[in-house]
Amino acid sequence: MSKPNPARWAGVCAGGYFAAAAVYLGNVVVLAVFRPGAPLLVLTMGSLPVICALMGGLVLSGRRRAPRLAVVAAGGFSAVHLIGVAYLFLVSPYYSASTPTQSLQWQLGTSLLFLWLCVLWTAFRLAKASDASGPESPVG
Repeated sequence: MSKPNPARWAGVCAGGYFAAAAVYLGNVVVLAVFRPGAPLLVLTMGSLPVICALMGGLVLSGRRRAPRLAVVAAGGFSAVHLIGVAYLFLVSPYYSASTPTQSLQWQLGTSLLFLWLCVLWTAFRLAKASDASGPESPVG
């Protein structure tokens, strides 16, 4: 039986966090361009890429609690996007946005939900692999 490779799962998990940071950064730029009168919203959304990049760096650093923290953060982001997609599903008939706007919101919402579910899965694998490898024993 082969030992799980924590480095591989850490790379995949951190890559998911960095991909999410890039997507959120793109959303912040678009939001700043199309809603110039909402600086508080832009600043609030601007925290998401920072959080994701910090989590990716924390996962790559190999800290002891990083795998479990990665599971919690990915689970939280997954829940937020699941609630957002459910909100779009329940409110969209009464929403006065155009059809292309609603379609883009659906595509972005479901894509981010699937991204976070994949990150959550790899974070679980990372946590399992790091628990199975156990603490390093000093040689000598």
